[in-house]
Amino acid sequence: MKRIVLFIFIFAAFFLSAGEKYRIILLGDLHFDADARTYHSRCRDFNRRIKEFNRNAEMWRERMPKLLAAAAKLETADTKMIVQLGDLIQGDCDDAETHRVFLEDALKKVSGFFTRPVVVVTGNHDIRGEGAAPVCREVLARHNAEALGIPVRDSNYSFDCGGDTMEFVDLNSPDPAVFLQEKEGRFHFLFTHAPALPDDTLNTRWMLLGKNDEMRRRALDCFFRRDMLIFTGHTHRFVHHKWERNGETIDQIILSSVWAKKDLKELRVRFTNAADYGRIINSVKATEEAELASKIDQQELQAEYRPLLKEYFLAANAGFAALDVGDDGVVFTLYGGDDAEKPLKVIRLR
Repeated sequence: MKRIVLFIFIFAAFFLSAGEKYRIILLGDLHFDADARTYHSRCRDFNRRIKEFNRNAEMWRERMPKLLAAAAKLETADTKMIVQLGDLIQGDCDDAETHRVFLEDALKKVSGFFTRPVVVVTGNHDIRGEGAAPVCREVLARHNAEALGIPVRDSNYSFDCGGDTMEFVDLNSPDPAVFLQEKEGRFHFLFTHAPALPDDTLNTRWMLLGKNDEMRRRALDCFFRRDMLIFTGHTHRFVHHKWERNGETIDQIILSSVWAKKDLKELRVRFTNAADYGRIINSVKATEEAELASKIDQQELQAEYRPLLKEYFLAANAGFAALDVGDDGVVFTLYGGDDAEKPLKVIRLR
């Protein structure tokens, strides 16, 4: 009898502790837009920004709707949500009410492709322009609350999903209380717009807490303790970093959906080795004193992280991804352009 009771106890404990199996669909930057005069007629930098506006309008005429339609094909019965990683829109309205309409048009357009809720991270373009920031935070908080069915009062929040922690952080005004707390969970996910650990770019400091060294280092320690899985956008390319320290692991995925050129449907690989990390900033030819100081600063920032980097992959790409989560681990599958049939890259993150 004792053996039967013990077996029932172990059986119940296993299944009560087991997390849920589910899928999340990921979208990178979208830069939703239309004809330049539709949302940008009052933009003070109209002439300087016109190339961006035209790029956006051109890709949204045909390629971007095809990309979203393909991403929608990844929806399954166990799909929880679609997460858009910021820069939903271009911004640059310089008029608060126009910015509001811009956001609402984009939310309606993107959500219309999916049956599951679309949750949107706040990006730098989403708040760019005169009067844009408060409008953006109001509109996205209301939208995300309705999508998730939970209270969302601003652009930093967290919740439990299937036994895992989901943390959404606003790059522009991050709240450390959301992501610097020790929390119980099977897996820990962080969604923010720019890298949370430094990528190798021409502006490495453009990252979460990039100008606050004390908080940045505290965040690194916390991310390691929680084996954090980080998903970001911003750089308009695909990157995977794996960082390890004392048996703890951080994975960071940078995803782009900006299908500005047709060939970005494929994966145009540039770097595949951790030894390549730093080659981009090292290649900068700094001639002015300020340029040299910036280059040195970014090299020193990368030097803090380089010994911890075990895997590094960088490619040009515009796509979307499926994130499959279960007790057997976490698998990330990348797709390109409008093709939901042929995975470009599969990464077992956990």
